[in-house]
Amino acid sequence: METDVDKSEHESEDSKHENNSVSEFQKDKHAMETKSNFSSLAHLVPTFERKFHEKVSEKLKNFPVLIRVSKIVMFEMVFLIFLLVISGFFALAFSQTIDSFNPRNNLAIGRDGPGLAFRPRPQEVKSTLIEFIHGGGGDWKGLTKSINKWYGTYGHGKNPGGMVKCKWDYIQDKHRRCHVSRRGLIDWSYHARCTKPDNYGYYHGRPCVLLKMNKVVGWEPEPYYNLTEVERLEKMPRKLKDNIVQTWEKNCKGKGVEKEEKCPNLRMIWVSCEGVTSADKEYAGPIKVYKLHGFPGYYYPYWNQQNYLSPMVWLQFRSLMPGVLVSVQCKLWAKNIKHDPKSPTKGGVQFEILMK
Repeated sequence: METDVDKSEHESEDSKHENNSVSEFQKDKHAMETKSNFSSLAHLVPTFERKFHEKVSEKLKNFPVLIRVSKIVMFEMVFLIFLLVISGFFALAFSQTIDSFNPRNNLAIGRDGPGLAFRPRPQEVKSTLIEFIHGGGGDWKGLTKSINKWYGTYGHGKNPGGMVKCKWDYIQDKHRRCHVSRRGLIDWSYHARCTKPDNYGYYHGRPCVLLKMNKVVGWEPEPYYNLTEVERLEKMPRKLKDNIVQTWEKNCKGKGVEKEEKCPNLRMIWVSCEGVTSADKEYAGPIKVYKLHGFPGYYYPYWNQQNYLSPMVWLQFRSLMPGVLVSVQCKLWAKNIKHDPKSPTKGGVQFEILMK
């Protein structure tokens, strides 16, 4: 039979065994927890690597697109440079075949000839009516400013270089231009002159109108040298015919056969101005065209010369009827200038004037 001592020994051993098993279980549990922590960390590392590789692979996937885009951009740049080189070559080759100042093909040359323009211009762009009140309280200042604006470009020193004083036998070239004298156009014997100090006659009721030919590159007039041919022109006013004959008699008659047959002073583009109807002619009164009654031929052809100035002619109404609208038609006269009754601007100009 077991004694109490033996029982106590057995109980102590059992308790020790249980304590040892509990401690071992705790150790195993701690070890398992430690192992699980390490395993979770171990799982995190592949996750980071996987994400990193995925990002890298995504970036690497874009490289072929970038390469293709760069190839397209390079091709476009090379193609553009090629086009620029080819275009520049042909532009340079074409520029060698054209004139720097003149058009290659001027359709107006040899057709109907140039037309005429006049100053002052009305404020209304499409209007051809010159309307004003003369005298000290008149409204003519706007018209005189219009003349000054265009006429002032002929002042001394404003268009330097390449200017010569031309004579009747002068042949125009592409690098020089004929001098246009403003003083030579004035009738200094008349009291209401076409000058700025005299307000171009608008103050005194003797209005002046400035005429100039339109520029046509390369066009050259064919003058009337034969007086018989001039007499046969039915539409030319009698007054202009007499002026042409007087010019020939004054400068060329009796000075040799060659000069009589081709008088240099008849190298002109003549100008005639008169009322459109019989009533217009009466109310307009005598119209003075001076000084040469036209444009000298040595100003032509026009070659777009540097600082070129168009020749001009003054037209003055010396007995204009106040309060009456007068229609005036001016024409240019040369063999190669055509007129059309239905189109007054063909080879000339038409305008209206009303003085109050």
